[in-house]
Amino acid sequence: MSATHLRRLAFFGFWIILLWFVFAVGIDGADADALWYDEIRSVAVVGGAHFGPYNPVDIIDKGIINGSLTQLPAYYFTLWVWGFLVGWSELAMRSLTLFFSLLALAWTYRLGRDLHSERAGLMAALILGISSFFLYYTHELRTFTLVVVATSFTLWCYHQLMQRAKPSRWWQVGLFFGLFTLLHTHYFAMPVAGALGLYHVIFQRRHWWRPVVPTLVAGGIALLWLPIFFVGYNHIEGDVELHGRAIGFLESIAEVLHYFGNGVPLLLIALLALVTIFGWRVKALRFMVWMAIVSMLLMAALNEVTHVLTTSRIRYLIGMWPLLAIWLAVGLAHLSTIQYGKRISSGLLAVWLVVAVYANLQPTFLSGLNPDPYPRWRTITNAIEDSTQPNDVFVFHAGALADEAWYPMDYATAGLGIPSFISLALYDDTSPENQAWAWEQVDTAQRIWYGVDTGVDAANWRNDFEAILNTDFVYCGLFAQDERLQLWLYARSAAHCPGGGAVATFGEGIALAGVDVAQTPQTLRVSLGFDVAQDVPLHTYSAAVQLIGADGQPAAQADAGLPPGHYATVTLNVPLDQVQAGDYDMVLIIYNWQTLERLGAAFIDEASSGDSLLLDTVTIASDDE
Repeated sequence: MSATHLRRLAFFGFWIILLWFVFAVGIDGADADALWYDEIRSVAVVGGAHFGPYNPVDIIDKGIINGSLTQLPAYYFTLWVWGFLVGWSELAMRSLTLFFSLLALAWTYRLGRDLHSERAGLMAALILGISSFFLYYTHELRTFTLVVVATSFTLWCYHQLMQRAKPSRWWQVGLFFGLFTLLHTHYFAMPVAGALGLYHVIFQRRHWWRPVVPTLVAGGIALLWLPIFFVGYNHIEGDVELHGRAIGFLESIAEVLHYFGNGVPLLLIALLALVTIFGWRVKALRFMVWMAIVSMLLMAALNEVTHVLTTSRIRYLIGMWPLLAIWLAVGLAHLSTIQYGKRISSGLLAVWLVVAVYANLQPTFLSGLNPDPYPRWRTITNAIEDSTQPNDVFVFHAGALADEAWYPMDYATAGLGIPSFISLALYDDTSPENQAWAWEQVDTAQRIWYGVDTGVDAANWRNDFEAILNTDFVYCGLFAQDERLQLWLYARSAAHCPGGGAVATFGEGIALAGVDVAQTPQTLRVSLGFDVAQDVPLHTYSAAVQLIGADGQPAAQADAGLPPGHYATVTLNVPLDQVQAGDYDMVLIIYNWQTLERLGAAFIDEASSGDSLLLDTVTIASDDE
């Protein structure tokens, strides 16, 4: 095998490993935790899931102007199209972010290669792809990886447009789309476009007119957003709490150096200084030094005006990542061309990779970027979806994090079709209307799914509510559990607890699994639970309880439809006010409510008892007794 073939094999091997590594990290994160507040805001802005549907005008009007004033529309229109194509599940939506992450690696490589060499491109992609900060955002449902793509793509198109002798018009089109994305994706991506514009005005003499038209068109469109920007600026200007947490000019630079440097900013500074000194004569390196430094200064200056950057919002500056990666990579690639430089360059890159790997293995390195991971809501919702019934209620205890947990819980449980609320609502006297509604749900519920975030401290109202559950309900068992969540089911009647085992069958797919009877002078309350096979047609069968007197005729009856679910619960209230005193056979019938045809009934291990099942004999006392 020739040396050329070996190099190409190594090239493709590098990309397979790097892309699979980033993909594996991103796809694992996409399923690791629930959407947090900002991610759900992304879904709400575009009218995804149960928030919509929205059309493009709705996204601007309802989603941004009347919802998230500080956002720009490019990412949201992209997410809107993506959601309609692939769906609104967490994995489907977060896969868009992962897709942008892989594109970011590809265009960072292309920019590094075309600016300097293939070696520079490969090192730039590797430095970016191994960055713990970058990898963290490969799964978050936000705009940040699109900013990285737009940064690399814009600089690449600009370089091609300016360096080619007769560039195609497509390079101008590409530059327009790159600038448009930068200017309409995030306000802190705009400084990259500003730094590029300043570079062009100050340093570019040859073919200076080439990027003028795409720049003016992209900038002109961005100016149309200016009134909304000022409304959003006025909105955050009065946020005293946010401004109190905002970091300053130098601190924002220090935070970028810290996170891009994988926790060792002095190593990053030393490497950048070293490669800049040895490679200053290289035009590509000077270009990247300008882009990185001026972009950073403009971003820090923008924060001095807006005061929105906090230590947990350094993600706004992620546009610096491809700039710093290519600066470092071009410098190391040039260093490898001097005497002994290849070994020095490879050694420095190896040190960098060791530090990056160590940062990735430290769970606390990125702990300040976001709140603690939200509970994996699918642990709960999957369990409830399998067994939910009419008159079920879901109550979740989040302790002191009740305010933070409400929005993600509301999103996660929207598809369950049952009332869901945080347990604090029952004891929050500041909202009497909401408190009354919550108690009404508890009072009328036949079953309560009770979830607890075990990662938070217990609150006083948790003990109070659990005392009510233990007094007024029957404990059915633990239905789901992980490191942060537990889910229990409580029911008014033991018959409504799944897992009791079949005692009788009706037809081919319906089995009676629980019976509970409570009698008052006015009503015979019969609680039933059924195991229902998946092939039983929905909304087809009803359950009826009859009281059959000595003459063989029904003296009273109550009916109810068999609800969907593999464990269906039915509560029948048979009226007794018109029933004469005496003994009655209580029989259960399952029938097709459209044709009135009854299903054959039989107790387990017994022959068929016909089309009804004798549950018990009940005695109706006279009024004098």
